[in-house]
Amino acid sequence: MGLPACSLLVSPDFVLFVPTSDLGPTAGHATVSGVIPGNPALLGQSVFAQWFVLEPGIGPPPVVFTPGLQVTLQ
Repeated sequence: MGLPACSLLVSPDFVLFVPTSDLGPTAGHATVSGVIPGNPALLGQSVFAQWFVLEPGIGPPPVVFTPGLQVTLQ
């Protein structure tokens, strides 16, 4: 993505914009919740996620990436 020292570890197939609470470097928090259907075909499937955060003051560019997250449904 042309951002030095930032690694995109997941495919951006699904993008969700979520505002964060609190401000300041490394002080923001956000929560995403949802329902996982009780479909047995989902057992063993993995979901991957990563936050891309606009972080004024970090700059330039004023963005950071979190480490990647993998969740396996059991």
